[in-house]
Amino acid sequence: MKVDYKRDGADYVAWAPYKYLMGPAGLAFLYVDEESIKGLTPDRTGWKNQIWEGAHAEDKTPEDAAEKFEYGTINFQGVYAIEESLKYLSHLGMDYVEKRVLDTTGYLFKRLAEQGKELWTPEGNKSPVVSYNQPGAVELAERLKKQKIKVTGREAHGGHMRVSAHFYNTRGDVDKFIDAIG
Repeated sequence: MKVDYKRDGADYVAWAPYKYLMGPAGLAFLYVDEESIKGLTPDRTGWKNQIWEGAHAEDKTPEDAAEKFEYGTINFQGVYAIEESLKYLSHLGMDYVEKRVLDTTGYLFKRLAEQGKELWTPEGNKSPVVSYNQPGAVELAERLKKQKIKVTGREAHGGHMRVSAHFYNTRGDVDKFIDAIG
């Protein structure tokens, strides 16, 4: 999905790469626009973002720099892993990935609607996630897992199912899921 945070006037954007960027857990990204960063205070300090003076003090981290949120050693394994994930996704082409995801979730939405399911996800939503009401969702998700269909069942709001697709999922996967929830 093409985004332009400056054009859209975003002050803050945070995201984790572990799902749709196929990255590792324990890593996240934070965008803060230039005006907003000055007013933010890190919630912790460490050797890397020192704000104190005294014996063995490093140079103070500038108040308008993203480095002030880096309080310790970065997750090098995570950085190397996300680098490879991004290379792979770039090789495929992000336009291709986005088109595949939205096509698959659009097909999923259509199939669920045909089944008469009450959908939580608004029609035409450009999201890789489709949710619908499903009594006994947690138990159904457990049964589907045994059939190698991974979805999330939640009890909240009377029970609902959360189905996420990625570029590697197919319409055949959607059909298998629909047949399984019959």
